[in-house]
Amino acid sequence: MRRTIKGRLDRGAREFETRVHEHEGEVMGIARRDVVTVPPTISIKGAAETMAAYKTRRLPIAHPGTEKLEGIVISRDIINFSEVEKNTESYRRSIKEISLLQ
Repeated sequence: MRRTIKGRLDRGAREFETRVHEHEGEVMGIARRDVVTVPPTISIKGAAETMAAYKTRRLPIAHPGTEKLEGIVISRDIINFSEVEKNTESYRRSIKEISLLQ
């Protein structure tokens, strides 16, 4: 089944075609089954090293005994944490230097 969607863009009228698939399928048909997980007790550095070792940007956090999913950490989370830590350390150094001057 094909549908034509007509729309107007800045460059003038255009036609776009979309294809609706007859069989969508189930998500497990494309999902990875060999998922690397880490326990919730892993350090942030350990999680980053695991991501690098397995070349992944997402890391599920699973309970080691039950393997129940407890969360997920993404590379952006680690980057954001690093930025906060860097800014916090910089702030601490500034306060320390100010207190030494007094």
